[in-house]
Amino acid sequence: MELLSKLGKKVTLLHINLPNAHFLSTDEIEDKVSKFLKETNREDWKDNVALISDYNVEEAILGYADKHNIDAIAMITEGRTGLNHLFGGSISEDLVNHSNLPVFTFKK
Repeated sequence: MELLSKLGKKVTLLHINLPNAHFLSTDEIEDKVSKFLKETNREDWKDNVALISDYNVEEAILGYADKHNIDAIAMITEGRTGLNHLFGGSISEDLVNHSNLPVFTFKK
């Protein structure tokens, strides 16, 4: 994120709220975001966080990117392999396969 900032690129952190998986209230999301920014010493990034709700993570990211004319997508991946990947799928892989934008992944 520091590199992108130094290059003059705006970074937006997305929190995607799904209706059936780990749904959080607005207050819970804001608390979670505040805690994350505090732990990462990025409290000045509070205006760089977007809270969106959708039915699917991939559609949420692609929809946000399209609506806001995003240049590229970067995300952290678990790097699952084998049966875990087969049954759990991969959001980053789905994005790479369905996005016209460059997708950068960073293993957690």
